[in-house]
Amino acid sequence: MLTGEQRDDLLALAREAATRVARGERASSAGPAPTGLEAPGSAFVTQRVGGDLRGCIGTFEARDALWDVVHEMATAAAPHAPRFAPIEVEDLDGLSVDGSGL
Repeated sequence: MLTGEQRDDLLALAREAATRVARGERASSAGPAPTGLEAPGSAFVTQRVGGDLRGCIGTFEARDALWDVVHEMATAAAPHAPRFAPIEVEDLDGLSVDGSGL
């Protein structure tokens, strides 16, 4: 079970990752995990722009630190969700990010 602060940290990480991808920046690593988020976990990240679904991707496999998994899924959902157009810079004001398992 995550604390509210941990959930907020993960959602901020997911938004930052999606923002970097939309700006065409290299997908860097997630950086060091905050305390409690270094344990293996699984997650699904959902991205919406103006309320419209624009990306959703995740994994059930808890193979890496939850912190890294959320970063990976948020980075992948932005440009690689096959059913949606990639999130663009002009979409960022309306971007919202949520996650299952967070």
